[in-house]
Amino acid sequence: MSKDEGRILMGERWIVAPKKELGGTEMFQTDGGQFSNRYQVFCDVCGIKVEQDKVTICQEQQHKTCSECFVRFEQKNICVDCLKEKIPLSKQQFKILVSVFSGVSWTRGLHSVTHMPKPAIERTVSELVELGYIQRKRIFWTEITDIGLDVMTAYRTVYPKDKDVENLNWELRRRERN
Repeated sequence: MSKDEGRILMGERWIVAPKKELGGTEMFQTDGGQFSNRYQVFCDVCGIKVEQDKVTICQEQQHKTCSECFVRFEQKNICVDCLKEKIPLSKQQFKILVSVFSGVSWTRGLHSVTHMPKPAIERTVSELVELGYIQRKRIFWTEITDIGLDVMTAYRTVYPKDKDVENLNWELRRRERN
């Protein structure tokens, strides 16, 4: 029996790439053996495995993101975490923006499509007016502004699969058909 029997001569280890770092391979030699560490890329936002050629880098914080976790906003690719930090928008505010964009702008109509309580709708509309995302045209009528449209478009990536947002979209499509 030779001295080298039972000794590992080659080895490979898979490691999660640290946050904000891309994957790759690191090779090194030890006493007669060759080893490599392969760094696998995962989305820094949602944690899903991302193929090396499908990674998008957030231009705000350099997070690695999958295709589901980045948005194009103000001519930049940014991750949804940076979007939420830069321009916070609650789900209720998002639902009101989508509804106003779709032509539903009075409290009763907003209540019927969002199923939010009327006082919450009135408070949210006031917040959106204050932020400059919507503007009041007449007593019962509001419209979305250009910045409101940009914010709403960016946030479509943040809330697309939430059940209440799916219900809102269904209600708005149903209204369009009638």
